[in-house]
Amino acid sequence: MQLRTLPGNNYEELLNAFNLAFSDYFIPVSVGIEQFTTKLESHNIDLSLSVGAYEDNKLVGFILHGVTPYINNRIIYNLGTGVIPSARGEKLTSKMYEHILPDLIESGCEQVQLEVVTKNAAAIKSYLNSGFSISRELSCYKGIITKGSVNQEYIYKNIEKIHWDKLMSFWDTNPTIQNSPELVKNRFNELTIIGAYSNRELIGYVIYNPKEKSVMQLAVDAKYRNRGVATSLLRNLNEANSITILNIDKQQEAINQFIKRIGMAVFIEQYELTLPLN
Repeated sequence: MQLRTLPGNNYEELLNAFNLAFSDYFIPVSVGIEQFTTKLESHNIDLSLSVGAYEDNKLVGFILHGVTPYINNRIIYNLGTGVIPSARGEKLTSKMYEHILPDLIESGCEQVQLEVVTKNAAAIKSYLNSGFSISRELSCYKGIITKGSVNQEYIYKNIEKIHWDKLMSFWDTNPTIQNSPELVKNRFNELTIIGAYSNRELIGYVIYNPKEKSVMQLAVDAKYRNRGVATSLLRNLNEANSITILNIDKQQEAINQFIKRIGMAVFIEQYELTLPLN
């Protein structure tokens, strides 16, 4: 088995390994080259900081890393770790991290961060053995919004330019990397961003990816909560199909209760794991 950084000119080989590795996942994954390329670019994936395991010159395992500005730090984000079924049982995840760790430390970033499904005991064990620890428990929701109506007391309109200081003042906790400001910036042109206004003052907002039917961020000024603002923002998406709201911190009881109240349910739970590099 050979371990080396991934080449920057062969997305097809990487995609084939990715789809095979996740073909028997809890939620089977299969993506095309365009979607895969968009995913890598939007997450700032750096193949020189990513690693592959090769058997007879065939890619059988990989870890995809990207450097992402995150709030006031630079984080290395693990977009995906995969091992094809025929190569499992060789502790490849631990071996790949042992191989790439010096490069990650050399990058100057403070930590590596990732999410893993709580039911994936084998992966969790591999990450813990590589030095990761659990930082947060996360709930992922899916469903059709069936309850609540638009509060006509406020104005709802698209946000054309984001002022993050204002939006972040509404947060109770930081979003995970996948929903972070950097990822919003990278995908800005494909997102729907709606603000709620009271007397021209922004009091809440939602950031939605219509392609993936996923809410990336939803937050309301603490002074205006429990007035139907969040429900109204979601209703203004005019989405009649099932949507997802991913990676909600389980300790944030109010937002979890709200999401359940409007008709959505947990479909998967994850751990956020971190590996310090300093």
